[in-house]
Amino acid sequence: IIIEEEESIEEELEEQLFSGKGPHVLKPNNDITLLEQEALDISLAKPILVPGKLHIVKGVLKGPGEDAVTRWVLNCGGLFLIPDLELLERPPLLNQENLPIEEKPKFSELLSERRTHSDGMGDLLRWWTFDDESAVVTTHSVLVPAHKGLTATGSKWILNGVSGSLHQNF
Repeated sequence: IIIEEEESIEEELEEQLFSGKGPHVLKPNNDITLLEQEALDISLAKPILVPGKLHIVKGVLKGPGEDAVTRWVLNCGGLFLIPDLELLERPPLLNQENLPIEEKPKFSELLSERRTHSDGMGDLLRWWTFDDESAVVTTHSVLVPAHKGLTATGSKWILNGVSGSLHQNF
């Protein structure tokens, strides 16, 4: 009964979050540490929006046991696990730039994880692999806030404001 209540609460939250006309704009986390490591200047960059897909993936992790999981996966210039998700109330009027979106993503590599498991003789790290065949995926079109700039050599870069990933030389 408790599991069914948790699932219905998650579904209600998802319906409230993505109600109304899309695409919805994700809220950025404003982490620019990757730019600082690459010696790129955010003050010279322009804010943009990047179209992407947000997948809500429900499935089974298999290890010493089985565990049902639900994860948010951003498909925008690669697949990225998003721990916290917030939407902006109004979409900003910004230019758009495209990054590649995987047409048929495989979630097993991204969602598999190492977990501790106790078998009576102490805790051991074990791989829990995500079963792609058990995946139930709901997809929403989203716009991802980002910054676009140029390096000193003139090549373009885009910093994804949600995943924090840096895309160069595209």
